[in-house]
Amino acid sequence: MGSKRLYIGIGSNLALAGQSPIELCQSAVMAMRALGIHIEQCSSWYRSPAYPAGNGPDFINGVICAQGDISARELLEQLHRIENEFARMRPKRWAARTLDLDLLDHDGAIVPDRETLHHWMTLAPQDAAHQTPDRLLLPHPRLHERAFVLVPLAQIAPDWQHPISGRSVQELIGALPAADLAALRKITPPDKGEDCQSGH
Repeated sequence: MGSKRLYIGIGSNLALAGQSPIELCQSAVMAMRALGIHIEQCSSWYRSPAYPAGNGPDFINGVICAQGDISARELLEQLHRIENEFARMRPKRWAARTLDLDLLDHDGAIVPDRETLHHWMTLAPQDAAHQTPDRLLLPHPRLHERAFVLVPLAQIAPDWQHPISGRSVQELIGALPAADLAALRKITPPDKGEDCQSGH
């Protein structure tokens, strides 16, 4: 199948068993490595407001770049397994959570097709609040509008381009509302290599 470049978003805004959200994010990176996911680079950790506004504590977010010959479906199953180990609950859309692992991009794959992706990418926010995809979608259908994904992604993959629109990550950041960018706060430096789970 060949090695593929993988981008995974990590987030948390609830503590668990004495671990703060940033510690849970760091532990999630360690858990991915333990499953054999070869992590090449981690972005800084960022603090961002919960979405929608007032919907819980601030989030800690980051993005990792990994390499592997794992299929998107198998990788997503592993990510869900890690979320379950960290007591991830899904009581409602956009609820507070101990851990959120999103497969953002799987080597530029478009799954299942452009038409389906376009539907989910252009879904109005009020509809997105009540509709959840029942299948794997790649790239992640909302990543192009999320500062807490695009800014850390640009940090570790400045040449990344959206597989559907062809727009660069810098162009996508430039299209974001200024308030979204202003609300994002970097709280650690970026890290590279095998020890990037430490956040230092």
